[in-house]
Amino acid sequence: MLPVFCFVLFAFSANAQSVIRDSEIEQDLRIISEPIFSAAGLNPSQVKIVVLNDDMVNAFVAGGQNLFLYTGLILETKNVDQLAGVIAHESGHMAGGHLVRMRGMSERASIENIVATVLGVAVGVGAGDAQAGIATAMGGGEYARRTMLRNSRVLESSADQAGMAALNRAGYSLQGMADFLEHLSSEEVLPEMQRSPYVLTHPLSRERMQTVQSYVATHPKGKDYPQEWQEYFRRIQAKILAFTAPAQALRKYADDNSVSGKYARAIAKYRTGKISEALALLSELQKSEPRNGFFMELQGQILFEQGRIAESITAYRKAVALQPKAGLMHLSLAQALLQDEKKIPTEALEQLIAARDNGEGDASQVYRNLAIAYGRMGQEGMAKLALAEEALLKGDSGFAIEQARRAEPLLKDDPTSLQRARDIQSAALRVKRDKR
Repeated sequence: MLPVFCFVLFAFSANAQSVIRDSEIEQDLRIISEPIFSAAGLNPSQVKIVVLNDDMVNAFVAGGQNLFLYTGLILETKNVDQLAGVIAHESGHMAGGHLVRMRGMSERASIENIVATVLGVAVGVGAGDAQAGIATAMGGGEYARRTMLRNSRVLESSADQAGMAALNRAGYSLQGMADFLEHLSSEEVLPEMQRSPYVLTHPLSRERMQTVQSYVATHPKGKDYPQEWQEYFRRIQAKILAFTAPAQALRKYADDNSVSGKYARAIAKYRTGKISEALALLSELQKSEPRNGFFMELQGQILFEQGRIAESITAYRKAVALQPKAGLMHLSLAQALLQDEKKIPTEALEQLIAARDNGEGDASQVYRNLAIAYGRMGQEGMAKLALAEEALLKGDSGFAIEQARRAEPLLKDDPTSLQRARDIQSAALRVKRDKR
């Protein structure tokens, strides 16, 4: 069973990037992004933010209102101002409809499905040409490189304008967007193969730079970003670097006794096997911020991976109590509780339902664990229904139909669940038809 804890990588193919799932990073990115989405005319609740573990400096939108941020880009930005500028630019693409339209994508498709589908065409987003990305996925690299630069500056300029207008409406400074574009502009003098993917998929130009700089100069300065957002940004960067490059994090944060510095060292020491030192640093952090559920979540992860299941459950319970809306925490607690196969998993079931109801309704692992919990409780119909839900999210239409049909006669006394089984069959059949 693949655990979902405070920081987990999900890889979907040998060549694909991995998705990072982390309660704290996702929450903090949403806090930073939602005012920008609203100002751009988007419904924040409809936008998914996905972090991809890749050191390339890149970001894109695809598969509907899905914003993909690479860890390389997050680590490259210097402050929350610059990160907000990138988010504003990408929100301009979403608001302007500059998206790759994914034929046959289910409305309830999981992030796993979206990532598996869009990574091949991501390079085409900046060009507004899905064929560019398809060519890349099929090995047509030279065609893709020629195509994705063609006429793309029009869309990029449009996204700049929309992003700056959104920041202006939100009342925040535009300087971060200008600074980040200025930073990237230095790469245009490099040979094409040495440029970051962001420069290739978001081509810059002298005219674009002048337009952005002129907009900044002629519009109100805007208020500074909240200091707590700057702290969120520092912790996001510290956490990403410590999990993905612990040795580098230990060097960078060696003498940094800020919260983000200690946080980075605690994670890096845990990642390098120095468990007692990691837990000691984490204890210091918990004393400084006793209401921080994310510190408790990390403690739960470390203890779980050390086989100290009972202690991890205690830590996860405290984390959930402090962050009751964090669906991933509920899922982590449920998975720890399910380690004891002798216990009736009533509490685990409650936690899985809480995970589903708090943002994890499209996470296939929720339904896999629900199937386990229902199975242990002897509720075979609900177990099969959960397996059908999981299969539908993963795009396995045949298995979804099979399990939903098997669930039907077992759910005859539960009208709501029975109807869901029928709905799954209808949705799966639509997906199968669309794939033809």
